[in-house]
Amino acid sequence: ERAVPVFEMKQLRDTRQKIYSDKEARFLKLLQSAEKKNGFRLIPSWDDLPARFATLRTNFPNFSEVLDALECELILSAVQPPDRFRVAPLLLAGDPGIGKTLLASEFAKSLGLPFAKISAGGTQGPFDFVGTSRNWSNAHPGRVFELLALSDSASGVLLVDEVDKMAQDPRNPILPALLDLLEGDSARQFRDEACAVTFDASRLII
Repeated sequence: ERAVPVFEMKQLRDTRQKIYSDKEARFLKLLQSAEKKNGFRLIPSWDDLPARFATLRTNFPNFSEVLDALECELILSAVQPPDRFRVAPLLLAGDPGIGKTLLASEFAKSLGLPFAKISAGGTQGPFDFVGTSRNWSNAHPGRVFELLALSDSASGVLLVDEVDKMAQDPRNPILPALLDLLEGDSARQFRDEACAVTFDASRLII
């Protein structure tokens, strides 16, 4: 099996050992899940990739160019060393109701990858991406950390919906967190503020 380190065990254990209040106990299960396989996750691979994409093309004929681009990226990634698995972020532009969200979720399901959706138009800050500060009484981890911590895969499909409606609050800007996630080098050191953990999110399909 091809596996790569996603989480650093020392960071996970240090954070877990500092959880001593009831309000933070909800982080324990997530941190323990991140520790499985010693922080390593599998690089996805498929022997029947053309067949899976053939089904997607049948179900989503109006997204043929999108599927062609994704299939090409995955074929190239399959022949790279495991630590170089990377799919370029993809922007889907089109009228509401044409199936962009459904395509993303069905693409993940077809490839057996975990899926998460962040509604950029409805969030007031970067918290869905990076979590909220542990100093907050209602602190919660970000969706990116959750997606990888709960999965056995180093990859996953993350849909950032309605990115054109992203809030522009200068006090809590979303754009820096999103750009960190989209750029490969910075995504390898993506930080969750709630869990105080830096991890590798560079293999997400966004």
